[in-house]
Amino acid sequence: FNLPKEESHLNLYPNPAIDRMSINSLEPLAQISIYDLQGKPLYFKSVFTPNVGWEVNIVSLKLGSYLIKVTESRKITSKRFIKN
Repeated sequence: FNLPKEESHLNLYPNPAIDRMSINSLEPLAQISIYDLQGKPLYFKSVFTPNVGWEVNIVSLKLGSYLIKVTESRKITSKRFIKN
């Protein structure tokens, strides 16, 4: 994954996270994907909602670092997070 060089208005918290991660954006969310650092997909959700916030349950993920890819109405943002 190439992390975006431009400033993102996407907020992920808490980071590190234990069991849930909240996502807030200035734009409506369309899709949320989580990948391990080797690129293996572990979670996918089509959101298709006008909401600009969402919560992802990450209880089933092992401890470690992951990439989350969030598709908003007009762009895709990837960010790294840690599961504690």
